[in-house]
Amino acid sequence: MRYCLLLICVLQLTGCSNDAKPDHQSRLDAATEMNEVTHRNTALAKVAIDAATAGEGDVVKKAVSAITVEDKKMRTARDSALALAKAGHGAAAVEVAKMISQVKMRDDTLKQIAQDE
Repeated sequence: MRYCLLLICVLQLTGCSNDAKPDHQSRLDAATEMNEVTHRNTALAKVAIDAATAGEGDVVKKAVSAITVEDKKMRTARDSALALAKAGHGAAAVEVAKMISQVKMRDDTLKQIAQDE
């Protein structure tokens, strides 16, 4: 009994749990290997949004950069930047917002980030 309690304490202290953290980098790797452009861009946008919600700015930037359709890239950058800001990652949110090529959308996104911080 004493060993079971000790094992439980060790597992709790080391962070061992059944809650698996999503592997956004692996999902990004899989999406970038897709050949069909529409499916690849859709997958990359989903990875970017999910990674932004989790606060993984580097994955977001890579996913957004890999999107080949400019309109989808800008919308994904906007949505990801706002999700990063909401998750408390303001610096990463600004970096992603600066990836938006359309000036009005970029400024509107930066304004929203500035007002929410």
